[in-house]
Amino acid sequence: MKKIEDYGFDKIGQYFVKDGIIQCKYDVKKTERLSLVYAMGIDSKIKYIGTTIQGYIRPLSYHKNDVMKDVKNGIAQACAQGKTVDVYARSINLMITMEDLELDVSQALEQALISKYKPEWNNHIR
Repeated sequence: MKKIEDYGFDKIGQYFVKDGIIQCKYDVKKTERLSLVYAMGIDSKIKYIGTTIQGYIRPLSYHKNDVMKDVKNGIAQACAQGKTVDVYARSINLMITMEDLELDVSQALEQALISKYKPEWNNHIR
C-alpha cells in the first residue's frame, strides 16, 4: 500500500510523551488559517484522516481535544506505550478547475483516503 507521503502529504509534527505529559512538536506556523487534509500515523500505519479549514492548529491540538475522544484516546494510548504519533498534512493542490468553476477537492480526498486506509480512529466509518 502507498505511503501517505505518496499522495502529497508532508510530515508537519509529532505527538510524544516527555516527563509523563503528551507533547506535540511541529514544524509549521500553527496559527495560519488554511484548508488542508491531514493524517495521523504510528509506524507508517494511518490511524486517522481528517479535513479542516482551521489550518494546522486542528491536527496539532488533538491531545487537548475533548470532543474527538477516539483520536485523543488513541494518541494517549500510543504515547503511553512509548510510541510517537506522526502528523501529516496536504494543503496544496486541493483546488481544481472544472469548466469555469474552482472546486475544493479536500473532502473528496479525505473520503477516498478513509476508504483506502480504513483508519481505526475515524469512528464514523465503523
